[in-house]
Parts: sequence; structure tokens; C-alpha cells
Amino acid sequence: MKSKLFLCFSLALCMKSLKAQENNPPKLREFYISFANFSPLNISLSYKHEIGNNLLFKIGAIGLSMSLADSKSSMSTTYRSETSMYSAGLLFGLEFRSNLTDKFALFHGPNVSYIYFYQETETSDPLSTPEQRKSSVDRNRYSIPYTFGILFNLNSSILFSAQIDPNLYYSVNKNTNNANGQNITTTENSGGVSISNSGWVSIVYRF
Repeated sequence: MKSKLFLCFSLALCMKSLKAQENNPPKLREFYISFANFSPLNISLSYKHEIGNNLLFKIGAIGLSMSLADSKSSMSTTYRSETSMYSAGLLFGLEFRSNLTDKFALFHGPNVSYIYFYQETETSDPLSTPEQRKSSVDRNRYSIPYTFGILFNLNSSILFSAQIDPNLYYSVNKNTNNANGQNITTTENSGGVSISNSGWVSIVYRF
């Protein structure tokens, strides 16, 4: 008798679970690997999760880049220089999505982001002290991008995406240079609307 009651209870629970799944279809979850430049390589990693009907929340590590360059001029009076650079940032945003067909979708939405950028150049001038051989750029960039993009389904799990992110930004740049044997640091604040370097192409994994 107990086994029959347990079986009936289990069947009822399964039926209730299946009905709940029908009423609440699985939420979209997507992972993006995005490329802005290839030389130097500039990538972003982001995650999107559906929080409402055609509404997604996204979080990402953006502007991930690093490079090291060594240069030597043909002029005998010019010393070799080495330039290193790295950057990284964070982005949070919302995305509104419209499905055009089974294969294509349009998306757009507001974001907030922050990117830190640092670049240092060092020359091999033997007549200068180690501090005097270096110059640097230290940048903190805050922005409010608005994304416009298109999504193409290669299959149920792999997708391709392209987008642009025009944005309002505010940037604080600290420049350190050598002048007359002394390192001089200047700070420059700038802001405005930017559409340059705002395009991305992405490989998307949906799960």
C-alpha cells in the first residue's frame, strides 16, 4: 500500500515538474569571446543570462590586452626603445533582444564600463638614469556605452555576433615624460562621445 502511495506521489510530482517546465521555458545563458583588434590582440569575455522576456543581464571582463614591442631606428643617434602595454576592464549591462527569424536576432541595450590602461616606454640611453629613460601613460576610462548588434545561429549551441558600442566617456590620463633630465607628470581629463574602436565580433556558446 505504501509503495503504491509513493508511486502515485512520485508520478504527481513528475507531472507537476513537467507542467512547470512547460510554463517556464529554460532561460537563455550565453558565453561570449569577443575580438576588437588582433594587433595587439584585444579581447573581451562576457556572460549573458535571460532575466525576462527577451531581456538579458550581462557582465564581462573587457578590453583585455597586452603587448611588448622593441624598436630601433636606422639613425645612429637614436637608441633602442621598448614599449609594454596592458589593459583590462569591467562591464555591466542590460540587453533587449528581438528575434527576426530562427537564425537571426537583433539586440541593443545600455551598459556601464570601466577600463584601466597602462603603457610604458623605456630607452637604452646609457647617459640617462633608469628613471629618466622611462615615460608612461596611465589611463582610467569610464563610459556609458549603448550596444547595437546582430546575432546569427550557426546551430543550437554555437552563434556568431557582431556589434558596435557608441558611448559617452570620461577619461583621466596621467602622462609621465622626461624633460631636461627630470620626470614631469601631467594629468589630462577628457570626455565626450566616441564611436572609434567600438566594434566587436564574437563567438558565442549557448547553454
